[in-house]
Amino acid sequence: VERPGDEPDRGRTPPERAAGDEVPRHAWERDPGNPRLMPSFDVAPGAPPARAVSAPSVAYDAADQTWKMWFAVHWKEGEGVRAGVKYAESSDGIRWTVADPLAFAPATDADAWDHTEVDSPCVLIQPDAPADRRYLLYYAGANRRDRGSGPSLPRIGVAFSASGRRFTRLPAEESPQGAAGLLLAPQDVVPAGAGALSDPEVVCTEGGFHLWYTVFRGASGEAGER
Repeated sequence: VERPGDEPDRGRTPPERAAGDEVPRHAWERDPGNPRLMPSFDVAPGAPPARAVSAPSVAYDAADQTWKMWFAVHWKEGEGVRAGVKYAESSDGIRWTVADPLAFAPATDADAWDHTEVDSPCVLIQPDAPADRRYLLYYAGANRRDRGSGPSLPRIGVAFSASGRRFTRLPAEESPQGAAGLLLAPQDVVPAGAGALSDPEVVCTEGGFHLWYTVFRGASGEAGER
């Protein structure tokens, strides 16, 4: 995380390889400067400290020549753990400045389907979309109160933003489920609706939007992808 007074850092040079030591074309090497982002900040001004960060979604915004990242942040609240989405930006994709407020927070309504956690963000930048929907956020949301102290039932939701810094849920009247933000529920894809959906990944092509997500079926927690 960048702090005032820090010197520019373009990353460290990886150690030299021995002659003839080729790297496979599709191999990845960890940046020796990792980790690039730690939960060393408060969730929001006046809010609890972050306990963990995960699930980054990164995009380069050609309009302002800036790398942008949205990621899940987790914090302890009472006896439980909650999750929201934070926003950060970078000029080089290496050093990141985290914005103070949450870009997307759990719903304030205690009965909402995504009241306790919103995470696993996937953000698309849509230059040709209406101005207030230029940034499109897909996320996994849950309300742990749905099943008392048992596991939550994550579902997939969608939200919009003009700037990428603060998102607003899809209005209930536009939701196929009739609930603000809610896009896809277990009963849509799992027999008898016994399961959970998470980890959305979305790609937009000329043919439309393509969504991949993780499915957890039944009490056994069997996982698959669609």
